Amino acid sequence: MVDPTALPAIDDSTHECETGKKTPPHSRAALVWIAGLDSGKALPVEKRADLGSEDCGLDPSIVATTVGSTINVYNDDAALHRFVFKGKPVDNAVTMPFFNTGQVVASERLTKRVGVVDVVCTRHPWMRATIAVFDQPYFAVTDESGRFSLDSVPPGSYTLMVWRPDLDKPIERKIRVTGQHTTNLDIGPEGDETVGDQTAAGDIPSTTRRSTTIAAKSRAR
Repeated sequence: MVDPTALPAIDDSTHECETGKKTPPHSRAALVWIAGLDSGKALPVEKRADLGSEDCGLDPSIVATTVGSTINVYNDDAALHRFVFKGKPVDNAVTMPFFNTGQVVASERLTKRVGVVDVVCTRHPWMRATIAVFDQPYFAVTDESGRFSLDSVPPGSYTLMVWRPDLDKPIERKIRVTGQHTTNLDIGPEGDETVGDQTAAGDIPSTTRRSTTIAAKSRAR
C-alpha cells in the first residue's frame, strides 16, 4: 500500500461539461513499478487497455500497459473532444477527434516503445491522462486508497517507483522480497518502508528477459 500522505494533496477544482454535469474529481491513483528488474514472469497475455471520456473527464487517469498493446479510446460524452497523444512511445503526435456519443478508436500507435504518453483534450484542457508503456510485467496502478499488488516477483532487493502526474519525478523506495512468500509493504512519506508478515506463496516462474525503466514526466494539473 502507498500511504496517501506520501503524495501531495490534489486541488479538486471543478469544471462544467457541455453535458450539464460537473467533471469528476481528480483521481488519487498512482503508478507503481519495479525499476531495473530483468528476470521473472512473462509479459501479460492481455494486450488491450481502455481509456474513456465521461462528463469531460478521462478515466482511468493512468493506463499502464505493455509495448505493442492496443488502446481502445472511447467517447461517452455528448460533447466535442479533440484528444492529442504525445510521448516517446508515439512516433508522431496522434490526434483523435470525437464528435458523437459512443465513438471508439482502437490504436496500436500509442504503445510502440517504452515510455510515457501524455493525453490532453485541446477543447477541455483540464482533461488529462497518462499512458505508461512497459516492457516488463512488474507494474500496477493503485486504487484511490493506495492499495496495489505485484505477483511473482523474484526474491531480492529492488527499487520500487511511485509516480502520479502531479509529481516532478517518481518517489523511490527500497524493498526486499523473500522467496515463495508474500511481502506486505506500507510505503510511507519519509522514505521508509515497513515489511509486514511473510505468508507462504506459490512457486515463482523463472523466465529471463531485459527491461527498461520508464522515466515519468511532470505536468500541471
